[in-house]
Parts: sequence; C-alpha cells; structure tokens
Amino acid sequence: EFSRPLLLQLVTPERFAATALMLGREGFDALFWADGEVVAVPLADLGPLWTGGLSYLWQPPEGFSVPLALWDDSPAVAEVAAMFAQLDGQPQALSGRQYNRALEARVRLFQQRHGLRADGVVGQRTLLKLNEELGIDPTSIEVRDRLQAGQDGMVQR
Repeated sequence: EFSRPLLLQLVTPERFAATALMLGREGFDALFWADGEVVAVPLADLGPLWTGGLSYLWQPPEGFSVPLALWDDSPAVAEVAAMFAQLDGQPQALSGRQYNRALEARVRLFQQRHGLRADGVVGQRTLLKLNEELGIDPTSIEVRDRLQAGQDGMVQR
C-alpha cells in the first residue's frame, strides 16, 4: 500500500530465524534482495516461512513513538508541523511543539485527500504518506533500482 521496502521476519525450513529485505510484489511473487540481485519468491512458498513480523524501512520524525493528537506537546509535533509547512510551501508552520486545532485541520485534509482515516491523528500511516509526498523515504522501486545500480546508503534507519 505504501510501496516501502520491508524487513520480514522469517523462519527457515531448518527452523532458524531469518530476516529478508522485501522490495515489493509482482503478481503472485514477492521480490527480495539476495546475493546481489532481485529474487522473485512465490507468495505461496513465502507464507509458511513468514512469522508475521515486519518492519517498514522509513524515517519517522525525531521522538515519534506513539500517534500524535490534539494538544500533544513534543518535538515530534513541531517536526510534523514543519513537514506540512514544507509540503504546502509555507514559511511558517501551523504550530510549534503543541498540536493545535490548525494542525489538526490540516492533518484531516491531508488524510482525506489520500484516502486515509480522516481522524486528525498523526499515526504511522499518515506519516508514511507524508514522507512519500515529501520524498523523504525511498520507495521499494527506488531502493531496488539503487541496489541494482550498486549504490550504497540509500536506506536510512
């Protein structure tokens, strides 16, 4: 949905824990980076190995650990407000450290425009979409292209 590279937690057939970098999906295949190339693995083969654990490769705002809502006060709120100002081409953010009604209204509009639950709460889904809009995180396709081109340092966190 967010076209992000994922780290999947797996258990090998020999019952060893493993982590794999998933770079997307094509049809009924998952695409992984292995041995210096993109490898397609049928989803039917992957299912029994996947533990259900996964991590998005993305860059959350500094200090973000729980969803941000009206009247929260933290550096993460200030960073999110600054991100919206950047997105909107505004010189001034709608709020500082405190999540105010103006920021809440802007978040709702953003969520609505992107098919997210328009509750005004800044959670992981909203941040992933905001990062995507601002070009902060590389997409799965960008990571795949960079890996295939031999570039280093494309994934942060």
